Amino acid sequence: MNILKIIPQQENSEIKFILYNFRNINKLIDKRKIDLIDTSMNFGNECWKKSVKNKSNTQENVILGFDEDYYILKLNNWNKIIKEFINKLQSCNNKIYFLVFKHKYVLNKEDKEITEKLNISFKKLYEIDFTLKNYLYKKALENQIFERGIQ
Repeated sequence: MNILKIIPQQENSEIKFILYNFRNINKLIDKRKIDLIDTSMNFGNECWKKSVKNKSNTQENVILGFDEDYYILKLNNWNKIIKEFINKLQSCNNKIYFLVFKHKYVLNKEDKEITEKLNISFKKLYEIDFTLKNYLYKKALENQIFERGIQ
């Protein structure tokens, strides 16, 4: 049985962010990597001298740390989930789910325009949207995306 869950506000906001920005996840990851390098390399002469002696905080160490960065891990997991989600929607017999996803999150259409284009009620649109977000919420829970120590 496919039970729908109430999605907590913070997680719902994150899911909506991912839905609207899924095409930019790789750019967000690249930006995070650049920010980590810039932050770690932004220090004065005294700190630089200490880091050379201790071999800590080198650019190589920062790059190696990408695999352990919480934000990068989270985005990579979201990337995997969203790709599986889109594939599932595309292969689904009931195309209305894919069409709602496409119009709402890819084409950024207003709800009124979506209901008119797809010939569905607002209630049906909200039900489908809730089902889509709920599916992603369950997948995120399975992949421990909302937990701090994801792998």
